[in-house]
Amino acid sequence: MDVHNLIEICKKHKLEIQTDTTPYGRSIIVYIDDKKIDNQVEYSDLLDWSYSVLNETIVNQLEILDSYNCKVIIKEDTLKFDFEFNNSWEYEGSYGEDKVTPNELLPYLPDFINGFDEFKNLSLEEESLFCSFTYEKKLINTLKLEIHDIWSEGETEISFLSCVDLIESLKQELIESIELKFSGHDELWICSEDGTEISLLSTYNKEFWYEDLFG
Repeated sequence: MDVHNLIEICKKHKLEIQTDTTPYGRSIIVYIDDKKIDNQVEYSDLLDWSYSVLNETIVNQLEILDSYNCKVIIKEDTLKFDFEFNNSWEYEGSYGEDKVTPNELLPYLPDFINGFDEFKNLSLEEESLFCSFTYEKKLINTLKLEIHDIWSEGETEISFLSCVDLIESLKQELIESIELKFSGHDELWICSEDGTEISLLSTYNKEFWYEDLFG
């Protein structure tokens, strides 16, 4: 698959290439006009090139191991590769790393809550305190943080959600902690629905011209 054939494909079609991680390793999926192509003879060279040339360049030459979605477009008569890389695995504990937990991002909640006059006499245990929240940062620099609830279980059952000062102060603590913990992203989504586990999506964008990747 030479550059001229790639250009012809991109002139006529929308081309996207993305990775798919399975228990057997990484595979490559190619979409033409939003339709997945498998073993069509017409695109066999494109399928081979996507794995053995493009993916090998990303992994072995650029040493980027993150999964990706790549849009291949024509700009100024040259091929441009717009990548969105996903580095969520660094925080999910997928490959032996420590998985990020809500407690790692939150302040020490017993002391934090006791710091407010109306709750200073409460006897609170860290293992009985939970905070449900959603954090979302977009590429256009919009940031949203919503605390759905912060509550205590066990001997002291109480929700602190109605304490406006506490919630606003906790938001600032969370934002600072998240910005310190997570790096190397353009967009970031973090959600802890039950206050014990975290779901997240961390992505960053890079663009390359054909010459950047293949000389």
